[in-house]
Amino acid sequence: MNRRWIAPPLLALTCSAQTPAISASEAALRKRAEEFLQMQLESKFRQAEALVADESKDDYYNAHKPKIEGFKISKVEFLDGGKRARVITLTKTTVTFAGAPTQQFEIPALSSWKLIDGKWYWYMDRDLLKQTPFGTAKEGEKSNGTPPAFSMPGSAPSIEKLQQGVQISRNIVDLEPGGPAQTVTLINNLPGVAVVKLGYRTVPIPGLVVEPQTVTINGNSKAELKLRAEKGAKLVAEQIVLEVSPLNQNFVIQLKTVEKQ
Repeated sequence: MNRRWIAPPLLALTCSAQTPAISASEAALRKRAEEFLQMQLESKFRQAEALVADESKDDYYNAHKPKIEGFKISKVEFLDGGKRARVITLTKTTVTFAGAPTQQFEIPALSSWKLIDGKWYWYMDRDLLKQTPFGTAKEGEKSNGTPPAFSMPGSAPSIEKLQQGVQISRNIVDLEPGGPAQTVTLINNLPGVAVVKLGYRTVPIPGLVVEPQTVTINGNSKAELKLRAEKGAKLVAEQIVLEVSPLNQNFVIQLKTVEKQ
């Protein structure tokens, strides 16, 4: 669900001057999404629960809810003959980086909706979460978080473009206790600075060392994250969450310890 960089600033998304007629279904979806977003803007997170599908309420509670200062629905894509949809929204937010003036950005964010008993409800699209920058995650592998924001001149971004902002080289890491650190490469394909940090949902894992815990990546650049397991550590199906700012994006990295062969 819903998350902003500095020089060079992002190109603002623009829409066509023409406003095509929309269907009754799209009008209903836009109204519902606007109601949901207005509650997010006003930090009325509990009230917004009424617009969340039952199976996604836990996902909604656990998701990071960034502070937004305005929003505008940019694009709607219908799926499954109009039973599901994806809504691309431009959200305004203010970002402050050390040594730079405060700036406000308009960041695209993607949300998923489904039609239930004639009404639209926000839900966590598991199929979308499996679409990693390296293809569809296989069973047993996990990819989490909303797709990244993306900016391009002249039109709203496509779903494919929303998945290419920041990438990671792998989301499954095997660690040898007391052995060498393993590297995860973070790739920023955007023109401005991105910050990747250990997510707030990550609880301390005994014996796991992550260095650094916050990584700043310049535009169109790469950075590395080092992970290692201390001697005697035993990691079984553990995971860490990486949060990307100013993007509304999370990565989940699955961890386990393996003995040296």
